[in-house]
Amino acid sequence: MSMDKAIEIRDLTYIANGKKIIDGLWLEIYRGEIMGIVGPSGEGKTTLLRLILRLIEPTKGEILINGEDILKMDDRKLNEVRKKIGMVFQYSALFDSMKIWENVAFPLLRHLKIKEDEARRIAEEKLKAVGLEGVEDLYPHQLSGGMQKRVALARALALEPQIVLYDEPTAGLDPPTAFAIERLIVDTRNRFGVTSIVVSHDIESLFAICDRVGVLRGGKIIKVATPQELRESDDEWIRGFLRIR
Repeated sequence: MSMDKAIEIRDLTYIANGKKIIDGLWLEIYRGEIMGIVGPSGEGKTTLLRLILRLIEPTKGEILINGEDILKMDDRKLNEVRKKIGMVFQYSALFDSMKIWENVAFPLLRHLKIKEDEARRIAEEKLKAVGLEGVEDLYPHQLSGGMQKRVALARALALEPQIVLYDEPTAGLDPPTAFAIERLIVDTRNRFGVTSIVVSHDIESLFAICDRVGVLRGGKIIKVATPQELRESDDEWIRGFLRIR
């Protein structure tokens, strides 16, 4: 893990319908790091990912990616930055009417001037990287939940991003499948050097794979620490939330 900062979030605030969901949040994420985000339900974990992608506009603050504030970028520049960010959504968000290879190739055909056969070749390569072969011509409904998650990761990796965002990657999966997805997140970082942010309710899962974990409460990151440091925390609220005895 490098000490270069891949992402810096400064004094970020997001207000929706008069409610402060993110409230003066600060966070630094290093290049090549796996950063976990935990917190009670409804505290803005997924909102934070959407803000980093600038799918929604914050009320104030700065989001620096590789040192540049994306909130000051025009659409053309923002799209260039977005190509460097992969997103794995909670429910995989695959297109039901497209074959698996078409799902993975979708960002390639959308953003790059390449022919369909080249897009398919890259899609097959990314599917192989996440341990899926021979599924290219199937449809999402023909795959298990864990396999769909792998397809979503292959699609996120299609444009060879520098950053991958994961929203509840193990939600709804049985323990062996969840474990396989956890290993895949770590392997993806180790093989491709990506910076990862993992939002999850599954604290044990985050502690198993993350270099550091940020605790989100009241719209702020109240603590960033290694899993071990969090286990040893003497903060009563953190101990209660993490169910540390």
